[in-house]
Amino acid sequence: MGLPDNVVRANIRAVVGGTEEIVHTLHFQRVNTTVPNPPSLQEIAEKIVTEWTSVIQDAQGTGSTIAVRLRNDMQYVSVNTYSLGPSGLATGQAEALFGPGVGGSSAADPLPPDVAVVASLRTGLPGRSKRGRLYLGGFVSPALAPGGRLELNLRNTIGQALATFGNDMKMAPTAGNDRLNWTVLSRTTTSTQKITLVRVGDIFDTQRRRDNKLSEAYSQNTITY
Repeated sequence: MGLPDNVVRANIRAVVGGTEEIVHTLHFQRVNTTVPNPPSLQEIAEKIVTEWTSVIQDAQGTGSTIAVRLRNDMQYVSVNTYSLGPSGLATGQAEALFGPGVGGSSAADPLPPDVAVVASLRTGLPGRSKRGRLYLGGFVSPALAPGGRLELNLRNTIGQALATFGNDMKMAPTAGNDRLNWTVLSRTTTSTQKITLVRVGDIFDTQRRRDNKLSEAYSQNTITY
C-alpha cells in the first residue's frame, strides 16, 4: 500500500555561521484538489516562504518576535518542495528563496549546537505514528529562564506562531476548493493525519535529554479545520 495522493514534502533550509545547515522537514497534503488548477509545488514553496518569514519575524502577527532570540549568524535561505509518489520517492521539485534578513538578530552568546526547542505536533489520534516533532535550533542565552528552561514568553510565542502557520497554510495559493493541510506523514501506516495541536515544552532537547527524567511544562495551541 502506497502513500496517499497529493503529499508534498517541504524542506525549510537555514544556514548558521555561514556553513552549518539547519533543515526543517514538513509534510502537507493537497486536498479537494481541482483539476487542472491544483496548487503547484512552486506556489506551495512561495507560500511557505511567506508564512515562515512571518513565524520568525513577527511570530505570525502576535506582536512578539522569535528572531530576537536567534543568533544573528543564522539566516533562512530557501524552501524546497517535492511531490511524493506512492513509493515515497520525489517526483518533482521546486524552490523559493527567502528575502535578506530572515533569521536571527541577536548578538548574545549562542546555545550549544546540539540544543533545540522541540514542538510536538499532535493529530488527536493515539500512537507514535500519529504524532511528529519539529526541532528549532539557533537560540541564544536570553532564551533561557532561571534554571535553564525555555523562557515562558518565548515558549508561548513559538507555539502561537506555529499554530497560526498551520492555520494560514490551509489557505492554498490557488482559487477554488484547494487546500493545504499540515500533516504528520507515517511510513509505517502509509497515511497522513492533520496536525491539530502544537505543544512546546520548556525543556530544551539535547542528546542527553531522555536520561534526565525531568517534568516539563507545556504551551499548546490548536489548529482548526
